[in-house]
Amino acid sequence: MIIKIMKQKVIDSIKSNFDSYYAYYYQWSDNSWVKNVIGEEPFIKYKEIPDFNLASLNLSKGQIDFENCKIIYDNLKNVISPAMAADERLWAGLCHDYFYSYLRQRWDMIGKIRPKEKAIGEIETRFFIKKSLKAGLFRNTLAKCYWVGKGTYDSVEGYKLLDYIGASSISTKINDIFHNYNFTANRKILKGIIEGMNYFAVNNINFPSGTFLRQTLQYINAVGGATLLDSWSSEEIKELFIEYGKKLVSGQSGMIDSSNVGDDDIEDDLDVDSGDDVTTDETEETSDVVREMDNVTAKNLNTNEEKTYRIEIQYPMSNFFRNKKVGDIVEYEGQRYQILKVEHNS
Repeated sequence: MIIKIMKQKVIDSIKSNFDSYYAYYYQWSDNSWVKNVIGEEPFIKYKEIPDFNLASLNLSKGQIDFENCKIIYDNLKNVISPAMAADERLWAGLCHDYFYSYLRQRWDMIGKIRPKEKAIGEIETRFFIKKSLKAGLFRNTLAKCYWVGKGTYDSVEGYKLLDYIGASSISTKINDIFHNYNFTANRKILKGIIEGMNYFAVNNINFPSGTFLRQTLQYINAVGGATLLDSWSSEEIKELFIEYGKKLVSGQSGMIDSSNVGDDDIEDDLDVDSGDDVTTDETEETSDVVREMDNVTAKNLNTNEEKTYRIEIQYPMSNFFRNKKVGDIVEYEGQRYQILKVEHNS
């Protein structure tokens, strides 16, 4: 196969004219529309490499990404430079040329068109690099697999760390581990975190990635605000992870006041389709029903203390408030709370 990169002016043209072009991704079975609408050859030949195929689309969505992390990194690690691996032109080229049909099938884009705004957002995320470079690399269908493969591969141990992460809820794990925090760019820290996760897996301890993992990473980030995590060994990071994770499992770690939650909190903008293994709660949008990201004022009936809490998935107490309404009473860690007020945040 010949790797082709997409010309920058073609990328810019498509992105600035998504309103006119987005339907082509759904309606055309091949990529010939790109040359037709742009009026010139959209690609530049970069390098010829042996052919390789991506994971079977008959697998689960999580398994597809898990396998592709190994396949893409194995086939490109000795081919592309670090600079090219971070270049949107490479990934846009692969997504629109050699693997164009694969992506259309992967995202169930054949014969149907999603609402315009949603379709444009998904195309920009999955076929291009959206937002900042780091965020975009871990959203692009192919780039994220390369970079996760790179982060977890070891010349001696192979993909042991990736195997620890596993295929289940892999989109959520990639978002939380690789995208949300800069400290996981440090190999020692990353290794300690993943081995910490594996501790709970091998001991058959329920450690949900959508809640406990996020809160543990947030805790490690807070520790990093007071000490230099780069100086810690992998084993020390692992022990830190396990220690705090055990507190979550035993219910010793409670919810965080919304007053302590700032603009730098975990970003959770995963692109989730109906086949992904991430679940969401859908609630009727009434004025007093608690939803994700709301501020909830509740009275502790045991102490008569009133506090306002931010409802976010990484805080265990949120699960007890979510979908309740003003006046309801919930119990958490032996305490009873009555919901007094709900403030919705867009």
